[in-house]
Amino acid sequence: KMEDALHPSAAAMQQQFDIIVSNPPYICDKERTGMAKNVLAYEPETALFVPDDDPLRFYRAIAEYGLQVFSEEGTLYFETNPLYINNVKAMLETLNYTHVELRTDQFGKQRFVKATRP
Repeated sequence: KMEDALHPSAAAMQQQFDIIVSNPPYICDKERTGMAKNVLAYEPETALFVPDDDPLRFYRAIAEYGLQVFSEEGTLYFETNPLYINNVKAMLETLNYTHVELRTDQFGKQRFVKATRP
C-alpha cells in the first residue's frame, strides 16, 4: 500500500510488486459541471479531480513508481478517463512500458490500460 501516490515514502520505495492496480483521480476540474449530482455529493473531491493543466498527474507518478518497484514481469493496470486514454498510453510508452493495451468498459468506452514494465 502506497500512502501517497505523488510522494511515496522511503518504505514504499523498498517494496517490490508484481501488479499495481489503480483507479486514480482522473476528472479534470472543467468536467465538474457535467457530472451527476450523486457523484459530487458522495465522493470526496480528492478522489475525483485533477487540475485541467495536468490530467495525467497520478498516472505519471504511479508509472514512475512502478519503474522502481516492479518485479521482472510487473504489470500495471489503470482505469482512465476516456478523454485522456491515448495520452496515458503515450506516457507509458515514453517510460518504455511494453505490451500497452487499451480496453473498453461495459459501455464500449475505452477506459482501461494494461502495461508491462520495461
